[in-house]
Amino acid sequence: MTVKGERQMNDPIRWAVILAAMSVLLVGCSRDVRKATLSRPASAPPRQTTPSPTAVSNEPASRELTVGANLRDYLIFAALNNPGLEAAYHRWQAARQRVPQVQTLPDPRFTYQYFIEEVETRVGAQRQSFALSQTFPWIGKLTLRGYAALEAADAEHQRYKTKKLHLFFEVKDAYYEYYYLWRAIAIVKENVRLLQTIEEVLRARYKTGTAQHPDVVRIQVEMGKLLDLLRSLEDLREPIVARLNAALNRRPQELLPWPTS
Repeated sequence: MTVKGERQMNDPIRWAVILAAMSVLLVGCSRDVRKATLSRPASAPPRQTTPSPTAVSNEPASRELTVGANLRDYLIFAALNNPGLEAAYHRWQAARQRVPQVQTLPDPRFTYQYFIEEVETRVGAQRQSFALSQTFPWIGKLTLRGYAALEAADAEHQRYKTKKLHLFFEVKDAYYEYYYLWRAIAIVKENVRLLQTIEEVLRARYKTGTAQHPDVVRIQVEMGKLLDLLRSLEDLREPIVARLNAALNRRPQELLPWPTS
């Protein structure tokens, strides 16, 4: 539904005065429309408050993973450096910004015409004319548009949360495996040192004749098994680090410090 107003103007001075008045009126109408739109009835969809961005957006973007970094540091790094998560967040914010836009009346339109030759009308010759129009949607249409935009924003929010949870799951899964490998290597090294101490004791006892040679051999065999296991565990570090780097959006060959917690 459109409301228009039109008037004939022949006097240049009067036209300049009325044109200035219409400019003031146009600005006032635009402000009044926006105020009326902001004071919505109770049935209109609620405006979303400013959301908190990613859970780690207040962290510095240059945060690095140093020795002693814990799981939270890894999650922060992943959230700050994952382009897919950032794109999902900005899609959510863009959808939020559309909610107040669709609930606002379109701006009034002011048109001006100047005729090179006078046009004869029923009220006389016409040289200039102006018109002011405003479109008013049907009752309740703005409210329904607001609800639709709000639902679309909620859908984008859920997509963003889903992507963030999926990313954090990948980081945690690789981090826990990396931590398990570090603990396994530490335990094997401790057992190797323990067997080395026992071997030294048995060698000393063997020299004094209080221990048998097979006892020394058995310790050496067990130590050999542990050293083979240690080498196998250390070989697993590279593929696990590559997997964790992929979740963190880092180069696969970049070395990561051992997790300590």
